[in-house]
Amino acid sequence: MTQTEFISSMLEILGHIIDGGTFCRYFSSIFSENVDITALLPELHKNYKLVLLSNTNSIHEEYGWKKYKFLDNFDELVLSHKVGSVKPEEAIYRKVERVSGCRSEEHIFIDDIKDYVLAAKKIGWDGIHFEDYSGLIAEFEKRKII
Repeated sequence: MTQTEFISSMLEILGHIIDGGTFCRYFSSIFSENVDITALLPELHKNYKLVLLSNTNSIHEEYGWKKYKFLDNFDELVLSHKVGSVKPEEAIYRKVERVSGCRSEEHIFIDDIKDYVLAAKKIGWDGIHFEDYSGLIAEFEKRKII
């Protein structure tokens, strides 16, 4: 389904009580920045290649992400709507490997959804299930990342 078709379908379901632009802004407002985490990115980027892997769509990218400057810390963005697969499908993780140029065992994947972390581990990646900032820092310290 194209973006235009999706928006038209959603507006139909909503009885056209809002316009397409308003729908896109509301639909994209699901994102929020965790400033403690994003503050780590510039430091991590000094020593590591950073790839953002996200199940997202073109509306989120176009309307929701423009305000997030922390995205500039990533070397690559692997977005499900652009690569044609979603987490936890193996294909999307393999796409990350291709864009990073690194072997499976050189990847560490961090996500707040445990099943996505387990899928990454299944193909040979290290993985951290993100639950909170202090837990992430402890996992980084165990791995001597920071």
